[in-house]
Amino acid sequence: MEVSLVHSIEGIARSQWDKLPKGTSPFWRYDFVKALENSRSTGEHSGWQMRFLTVQEKIQQEKTTQTNPQEQTNLVALLPLWQKSHGMGEYVFDPMFAE
Repeated sequence: MEVSLVHSIEGIARSQWDKLPKGTSPFWRYDFVKALENSRSTGEHSGWQMRFLTVQEKIQQEKTTQTNPQEQTNLVALLPLWQKSHGMGEYVFDPMFAE
């Protein structure tokens, strides 16, 4: 098992994302999260940077044409996180916190 921090949904294969259980919330659909990034609704400039803590397992798959197995990974868990970098534009702005 390998745990890593992914800085963009582009770093996660949609096919892997779609295999994970997410319930019925539309807010964790791959297209919605990708739209947040692509529209710049999230990102360093907004103060809200989305991150993904991922757990992957390595899978060995034999290739019939080669003697060495090809190593692949399978996403088994994902935890969405938000990194807050500033308080600008918030309803309640705390200058002491921003400093």
